[in-house]
Amino acid sequence: MKKVIEFLFGKRQNTSTFLRIIYNVAVAFYFFSLLLLLLQAFDSGMIAPLLIGAFTFPIMFRLIYYLLLVSNQKERNRSKKVLVIFSIGIGISVIVSAIIMFVALNGGNLAINTNKVTTNNKVELSIGKLKGSYEVTSFDITSSGVMTIPYEVNCKEGSLSIIVKSSTSNEVVWEDIVNNKNSGTIEFIGEEDTYTVFLKTKEAKNISLKISL
Repeated sequence: MKKVIEFLFGKRQNTSTFLRIIYNVAVAFYFFSLLLLLLQAFDSGMIAPLLIGAFTFPIMFRLIYYLLLVSNQKERNRSKKVLVIFSIGIGISVIVSAIIMFVALNGGNLAINTNKVTTNNKVELSIGKLKGSYEVTSFDITSSGVMTIPYEVNCKEGSLSIIVKSSTSNEVVWEDIVNNKNSGTIEFIGEEDTYTVFLKTKEAKNISLKISL
């Protein structure tokens, strides 16, 4: 483990308590963030935030840590320079971390010009442009049995998948791929649980969907 840490962050400098603390905090923050991004990647299937965080943070830390080390070795105005560099480093780290977490929380998803109306268990949804996944609606099943849910979907550009997942197991219980216009029935054997309907695509435009729960 020590070799992995030194490969990513370089060797820890023990010349001052300040440098040791900065190093240890950065390493702890890195692996904690990496765990969160890994869980997000498993959930969304999007690995871009994980790769960005895994490579960007160690590089930036090495640069900042080197500047701190150089400044710390100088005698004149050392405290002021360390404070300035540390402040700049913290600012950059916060900005990068915010960008990474924003991407992670959105899972690479993008939905433009969305409009959803729900009336008497009927959901009507329109999306101008969709990348990634979009949660349409959720519904509860109070007793086990065969579920049938009529739907109409139209995708004028691209293709997409309609997916139904169990909230408890996160397993896909039903899925269909739509290229143009399609109507049919979502049908699966349901158990007492909450289920969620998703749309998922690499990129699709001018989408309309109607579901009667």
